[in-house]
Amino acid sequence: KAKTLFVEGFGLQAPVFTQQQMRSLDRILDISYDLPELYVSTCSSYPYNLTCQRALTCGAQKFSVTPGMDLQVEQVRGENPDGLKFAPRISWTAAAGKKYTLIFVDFFSSSRFWPENNLKLFFHGTVINIDGNDFSTGVVLDIGFGERFYFAPANPDTSQANHYAFLLYEHDQSLQPSRGAVKKSTFDEYLEWLNVKSDFKLVAMNWFKG
Repeated sequence: KAKTLFVEGFGLQAPVFTQQQMRSLDRILDISYDLPELYVSTCSSYPYNLTCQRALTCGAQKFSVTPGMDLQVEQVRGENPDGLKFAPRISWTAAAGKKYTLIFVDFFSSSRFWPENNLKLFFHGTVINIDGNDFSTGVVLDIGFGERFYFAPANPDTSQANHYAFLLYEHDQSLQPSRGAVKKSTFDEYLEWLNVKSDFKLVAMNWFKG
């Protein structure tokens, strides 16, 4: 079920994963938001942003993410993308003795904004070497905006929804990322920078559009 939802639903960037990588995917990652009441203005200097001079008012709400659901990115972002007030709760069933790594990545849309700015994807957060499902044991990587596992979504071209994916990997050995600058131009380059081994397997995912 998880594989079908990802390949058929995600569509746009599914080819970034090989069939071998997809073979181990067997569950949908449990992601839930508990959001406070929000008033946010969404003006942006990006040329394709159609929400400029629009304001949103959202009441407090709780919901779980279902694969492919539509969200307003402002809804799960707030005024400050650096804060964790809008971060979701993420949980999964862990196998005994396994470690897990969580990657939050934006695979964008087909908007011309991205190739015009030489962008292919954007990593919003990564937590590595989580013991079982105890999130507090993981190491939050600084991949360009400090040590935070959730750099909130933002879409400069609101005429087309971006694809935001939470990817959970299972592994036996602890990851030891390369020293120096983070390499993240492509997904494969990022995994190479993380120094993943053959036991690094994609086991769960979830995603939304916004």
